[in-house]
Amino acid sequence: MALAVAATGAAASFFYLATQGAGPDSIARAWSAAAVLRILIAPALALAFLVCAVMAPGRWPRFALLAATAIEAAAFACAAFSVLLGLARLRA
Repeated sequence: MALAVAATGAAASFFYLATQGAGPDSIARAWSAAAVLRILIAPALALAFLVCAVMAPGRWPRFALLAATAIEAAAFACAAFSVLLGLARLRA
């Protein structure tokens, strides 16, 4: 279940990055606003998955939860890097 939730984070991050080239009045750009909401909760989910991984009783659930933690962290990091890069372009 955790990997499925993490996959939605990765998909939201990909969708957000893919729609950056769309025009401001594009439908895809409007939908990417919903993706931003999913990306914003990624750090909290990553922390929750990490806590669950620490308390997991078996080896394979622990690996799955650690993978979900890594996916959530990567999804948030990609989106945050994109935003920071955009801000740097505006400033320059």
